[in-house]
Amino acid sequence: MSHDQANGAAQPSLAEEQGQLTRSRIQRAAMEVVARRGFDAKVEEIAEVSGVSPRTVYRHYQTQDRLIAATLKDMFEASSLPVEDLPSLTEDFDAWLEALAVVVHSRNAEIIGNAFWDLQAPNHKLTGELAELVANRREFRHRAMDGLCALA
Repeated sequence: MSHDQANGAAQPSLAEEQGQLTRSRIQRAAMEVVARRGFDAKVEEIAEVSGVSPRTVYRHYQTQDRLIAATLKDMFEASSLPVEDLPSLTEDFDAWLEALAVVVHSRNAEIIGNAFWDLQAPNHKLTGELAELVANRREFRHRAMDGLCALA
């Protein structure tokens, strides 16, 4: 009996582990492609970058909009993680705050990339998951700003 089985935790099946690995590869590839192409990211390119077939991508996400919406949520979460290599607090608080803002902005630009402009564009003709995500992006921004304010 394994340690997990003794503690009552069920071991994931090999198929479940493989599914999680595949989904993780798709997520990483999607973040890369969406950062580069924004809402114009195509499932075929994400599949190619992740090393899986487009059919496999659709098996995990059903539609392109769901994939992009899930990817943007992942990007928002990645943007709100603690930032490493922050500037050291100096006696010049304004200069430190400016340097901190540059670090955070640069990190967000790296993670979200061109999708930022699609999120900010007026007159979206979006439906479903993407429209909901764009409408709720303020929540993600507030969480990020709360973290930055707490740090400051």
